[in-house]
Amino acid sequence: MEEAVDQDQNCERRNDMKNLLDQFKALTQEEKLAFMKEAMPLLADKFGNEPQKMMAQIMPVCMNIMKSKGFEMDKMQTMMQGMMKGMMG
Repeated sequence: MEEAVDQDQNCERRNDMKNLLDQFKALTQEEKLAFMKEAMPLLADKFGNEPQKMMAQIMPVCMNIMKSKGFEMDKMQTMMQGMMKGMMG
């Protein structure tokens, strides 16, 4: 019985996430950027004490997305290093 309840809750959560994604897709580019600026600190809080977990769970997804969109990874890495240097002084 308990397993059925867990499955129902998981299904409900997936539907909630699908609805959120649909709402996100409907936003303008500016609204999407504003949303991400608000959401990113929440992810940082979630993984703040476990950076290895973030690297293991989030970075592979990001890398796959960038590759599928045709980003050149070596250029992206160079750009990110330049941005970090600029931000650090």
